[in-house]
Amino acid sequence: MKLLIVTYGDPHDGGDVVWNALRVAAFQRDLGDEVNVFLMSDAVTLAHEDTPQPKGLAYDAAAEFEAALKAGATFKTCGTCLKNRGLPFERVHPRAPAATLKDLADWLRWADKVISF
Repeated sequence: MKLLIVTYGDPHDGGDVVWNALRVAAFQRDLGDEVNVFLMSDAVTLAHEDTPQPKGLAYDAAAEFEAALKAGATFKTCGTCLKNRGLPFERVHPRAPAATLKDLADWLRWADKVISF
């Protein structure tokens, strides 16, 4: 299966929404699925060096991000969302590069299934 996950929540809010999106990404990769993850809205801070995860959160989204990368999930980060938050593109994780809506549209066409968190 080709799975696209779109996530847009704040990964540093102490909740588990983005954390669960990343868990699903890693799990589906472990099952052999192709997985693309598009970070939008506040989720872009997950892949940005200027917004490290606060210590002591119950749900470690940064660790799940690394696990999903290690499992082989592919990431892209919404460039407009980065710009709207004043986050420079060059400080985005190299395996989650800034992207456009065309990139998202291409992934939507590629996917067999799309889920959002």
